[in-house]
Amino acid sequence: MAMNSYDIEAKFVAYFEEWKKELEEDSNSFSSNSADLRNTGSYKNIIKLGKHALLYLIQKLREGYFLLNDAIANITQIDIKESGQIHTCLSEQEADALWIAWWEKPTRASFIYS
Repeated sequence: MAMNSYDIEAKFVAYFEEWKKELEEDSNSFSSNSADLRNTGSYKNIIKLGKHALLYLIQKLREGYFLLNDAIANITQIDIKESGQIHTCLSEQEADALWIAWWEKPTRASFIYS
């Protein structure tokens, strides 16, 4: 049975809130490894929502949750550095800007609706 947009949004919000709690817990611990925060069950569940979660992921990028860049890359299988013709190491914030620019391009619709 396919999920409708309300199901996807509700699941995204639940997974995101769980992940956000993990972020807060991590900021109070001695570990500051962002890879740890990308390896949690809630982060993986966000990715499992697939391309239907992209709208919500982009909204969260705009709010400053830049650690979600990898979730978008995982879902889209796009190397954002390649698409931006950039051949240097990007900060998370620079990658944010490229993902948002990608989202705003009319051509991304072919990806979403494929």
